[in-house]
Amino acid sequence: MTRPRARTWRRIRAFTLLEAIVGVAIVAALLGALGIFIRNLGDARTRLATSVERIECADAVFALVDRALATAVVADPALGAGVGGNERSLRIVRATVGLGEGDAPLLAERERCEVRFDGGTGRIELARGDRRDAVEVPVRAMRVRYLVEGGWRDAFDSADAGVFPAGIEVSIWFDRVAEADLGSAADELAAPTPLGSPDRRRFFRVPGAPRIDPLARRAIEDEQSTDAEMSDEEILEEERVDEEMRDQAREGASFDTRNDGRRSMSPARGSASPRTRGGS
Repeated sequence: MTRPRARTWRRIRAFTLLEAIVGVAIVAALLGALGIFIRNLGDARTRLATSVERIECADAVFALVDRALATAVVADPALGAGVGGNERSLRIVRATVGLGEGDAPLLAERERCEVRFDGGTGRIELARGDRRDAVEVPVRAMRVRYLVEGGWRDAFDSADAGVFPAGIEVSIWFDRVAEADLGSAADELAAPTPLGSPDRRRFFRVPGAPRIDPLARRAIEDEQSTDAEMSDEEILEEERVDEEMRDQAREGASFDTRNDGRRSMSPARGSASPRTRGGS
């Protein structure tokens, strides 16, 4: 008679609680690293797109000014000054170039071009004839300066001056709030920061403008390089130090004047008294 076999149970090994926790932690770390990588990639694409938009904005402004100055006129009876404007706007009247076929003149009708910064919207507007377009790139500030014999000017009118300016400088500061986080954007709007060095700047020489004396040009270039290297805070600090030095110099001068007065009132050392001089 055969004995019945005893049923054997095979033990199945499973994950322990510690191993499950370690596995979940590893998966969470990998997913977090992947999320950070994707976010950084998206931020890099956004920064690249912003940089491209800013370059295209500055190139559009500089190209319009460069082309308009190539055939600019000093004044026009109907359109006014050929080159004029202030710190925020630049107007140029130019003669459009024709084909010159037959009796048609090479320089045809006059056209007015304008570059203007609208501080309310933070956009730069470009006008050419009757067409006006706004560049959809946030701009913090735009400054136009006009170089003449006496130095830089904030405004110019070629009709009144009778000549072109020797050069025109256009500087653009782009909006920093577009790059900031949402938490710091409100702080930047509440407390305006100094402009500092511009993001894009270009100097245009005006054809047909009077030449500037080399010594005056060197002084203007030195002033421009010094202003470009120093920020607004450094300029204020330098003015404060100069004022303190002037105050110290004035105090030192008044102190010397008081000492001189005291020395003149006191008798000189080593001099004999009247009784000694006259004898006993």
